[in-house]
Amino acid sequence: MVTIDAFSPHDGVLQECVAKEGDTVEPGTKIAIISKSVEGVAPIEKKPEKEIQEQLAELEKMILKSFEQRLAELEKMILKLFEQRLAEMKKMILDQVKSFDQQLAEMNTKTKIQQLPPSTTAGHHLPPVSAVGALNHRRQPSLTTSDCTQKYP
Repeated sequence: MVTIDAFSPHDGVLQECVAKEGDTVEPGTKIAIISKSVEGVAPIEKKPEKEIQEQLAELEKMILKSFEQRLAELEKMILKLFEQRLAEMKKMILDQVKSFDQQLAEMNTKTKIQQLPPSTTAGHHLPPVSAVGALNHRRQPSLTTSDCTQKYP
């Protein structure tokens, strides 16, 4: 059994259904009578324009209210996600700073313990300098022997 929609080859108003719903019919069997005139057909009840406009206005209000509620929900969700992400980033940055501080403290401890080996410059021994002192030492311009004799005869 196959159920199909039946289309009329002519325009008109359905006057009578010959076949009943659920009947099985052969192709080409008359299932309805279509009248080309509108005599005896009850007119379609139209709603007044004012009533239609009121219903449309009510629907618009309902849609707008629903939209505003959904928008408020989305704003709350976005704010919550933003705050969570911000907290995660803050924790990550604080962990990195703490790790950096620990590494820096370890480096300072090691450099205070270790001494740089003595070096020679123009045959003079310099006293040992700690690594921290070497890092903080500003390089002075080199003097030549001619500079010394010119300034100090």
